[in-house]
Parts: sequence; structure tokens; C-alpha cells
Amino acid sequence: MKKIIQIGLLICGLFVFAQGEDMKISFEFNDELIITELDDNVAARHFYEMLPLELEFSDYVGKEKISPALKERLNTSGLKGYDPSVGDFFYFAPWGNLGVFYEKQPFHSGLVFLAKIKDYKKFQAQKGDFKVRIKKVL
Repeated sequence: MKKIIQIGLLICGLFVFAQGEDMKISFEFNDELIITELDDNVAARHFYEMLPLELEFSDYVGKEKISPALKERLNTSGLKGYDPSVGDFFYFAPWGNLGVFYEKQPFHSGLVFLAKIKDYKKFQAQKGDFKVRIKKVL
């Protein structure tokens, strides 16, 4: 019986390990630092493996800050868009770029949720184009 319990605990431990590590990332720009944790989805895991990155963000339609397209498209298998909210860090699959919403936007089938940024107003406050360093927080 002891052996069965030990094997069960080992299997549970392997399952938890297989779920993945915490995917904490930092955004650094213009003397600002924001730390958040990526969602556990295929696109976020793919993005995490691409880090570190330095991207230039700019304002888009007075509602979001966006980057140019990533050099490599993220895997979005099984992800079918979502209804975004303010503070979302997202990937826009049709263009291949990243962004942060600071105003409400409607559902779009090409949107992929990556993380919630509580300090999104730091993005919103940036004027003009600005470079953002995105790194893993270990």
C-alpha cells in the first residue's frame, strides 16, 4: 500500500511539474518597470520562450499601444479570440503584433490574451514611440 501511495504522489508531482512554470515577465521602458504573469495558453508559452525581446511600441487609435509584428508568429492553436478589457496584454494574430489595451475594445476572433497588466496606465502615459524591453523574471 505504501508503494502505491508513493507512486501516486510521484505521478501527481510530475503532473504539476508538467503544467509549466510560473511565466513572470517584466516590461522596462522610460524608467518604468512592470511585472506580470503570463496566462497559461499555447501562445503565451510560445511568447515566453522567445524572451528577451526589445520592441518599439506606439499608440494605435487612442485605445492601445502596439508593437510591430514579431519576427516569428506565435502558435495560436485552439485559441479563438476573446472579449478584451482594459489592461490586457495581447497578441493580434492577423498582424502578428503585441499590444496593451488602455481603453475598451470589442471582441475580435484574432485576439489572443497573454496577460493582465495592472499598471497599464504606465503604457497609456507614454507619448510617441517608445522602446520596451520584455524579459523573463526568474
